[in-house]
Amino acid sequence: MKYTAEDMDWKSATNKQKEILKEQGWKLENGIPVLYVSVPEELEYNQKHGHDHSHEGHQGTLQVNGVEKDIHNGTFDVDSNNETIKIMVGEEKNEVKKQEDGTYQVIVEKNLSQMFENMDKKQKEAVGTLGYGDTYYPGDWVHCNRFNGPNSDDRHLRKWNPQAYINFYKSDCYHGALMYCTDHNSCNINERPAYCSYMQNHSVLYHRH
Repeated sequence: MKYTAEDMDWKSATNKQKEILKEQGWKLENGIPVLYVSVPEELEYNQKHGHDHSHEGHQGTLQVNGVEKDIHNGTFDVDSNNETIKIMVGEEKNEVKKQEDGTYQVIVEKNLSQMFENMDKKQKEAVGTLGYGDTYYPGDWVHCNRFNGPNSDDRHLRKWNPQAYINFYKSDCYHGALMYCTDHNSCNINERPAYCSYMQNHSVLYHRH
């Protein structure tokens, strides 16, 4: 998974924020903040650190040479031994070369800034949410636990704010997006509030990890 943060104002980040972002794996590519995440490695991390889930589900689908395949644990079946395969995830099409070990590595690119915007549009319709910049406390009603990561300042922030991306890293939404939403560019816009937390058997109210 390759997350891009096209709307993040990197220049406004404090030295401490930049230090944390870099520790999380964020870096600049052509001036745009990006974060590469290995889905299989993250799922293994989830199981070791209590983010595992008991609910049935998968991470979506993709097309391999025109045939729809399910994504499970960050992997998918390939009925081919060709040097290249054609991949389609959502509207994104790619041609992927076979690795030396015989596998095919697909990098799905997601615009995290756009995901934040999509979620915020849905949150405006919700009742009981706090405003941008307000501090959440454990037990507060929340539409999405996308800002409860270990380095969070407990605030729901706009997509340009570097702290918003720090707050997202290792949040319930971060883990949920990798486990359930690999194939689309939005998180909790159709399901119940705090759906990612619910699917991981976590509290659907605000809490910090």
